Amino acid sequence: MTAAPDSLPRCCHGWIAEQTHRRTVAMHRRATPPQRSVVRVSGRGVADFYAGDRAGEASPWKAPTKAAMRPTEPFRDEHRELVEHVEHLAEAARRMPALSRDERDRLRDRVLGFLRGTLLPHAAAEEQVLYPEWAALLGFADAAVPMIHDHEAIVARVERLAAADADDVDTLQELLYGLYALVSVHFAKEEEIQLPAFDAAPEVAARVLERMAATDGHAHAH
Repeated sequence: MTAAPDSLPRCCHGWIAEQTHRRTVAMHRRATPPQRSVVRVSGRGVADFYAGDRAGEASPWKAPTKAAMRPTEPFRDEHRELVEHVEHLAEAARRMPALSRDERDRLRDRVLGFLRGTLLPHAAAEEQVLYPEWAALLGFADAAVPMIHDHEAIVARVERLAAADADDVDTLQELLYGLYALVSVHFAKEEEIQLPAFDAAPEVAARVLERMAATDGHAHAH
């Protein structure tokens, strides 16, 4: 008959606890399937991700080839060029308080030159070409209404900027920062929501790019 635990010498208690713990861990390992600790990136391990080519696979860090380029890449390239100028809106807002009235007027004129001469014609071309085509792809005629509302809000702020008193620094800053935010978010919505639909329809994308180039006067590289 096995002695009760209390009847065992005290020195044996630690050994029994250790053996019990080991058996519990061993049972857990047998019951639990092994888990790989490698972080996955797009279905590949970190080591593979950094190593680059594996059995002919291209490294995800390499620039896409022309064959792999998205159909809307020319449009995205134009957005990148526009964004460089859009960044100047926030910079102009930051500089306003330190400038004289004449300097503020000249800076505002340069900003308005970009907005009226480049950005708004681009927006008008989108409304004539890009948005109707996008609505047709979705099968919903009013799909682009929220985007058009963005344009209307941008136009309204451009006109307010042109009419603002050069001595009213607070208003000039408010409008410049507001335009920067509006345009930045608008571009992000186009690229993340609208353009993927055209990437999935390359023939439509090609037609849209051609029509956009003819409408807004900007050449799109193909």
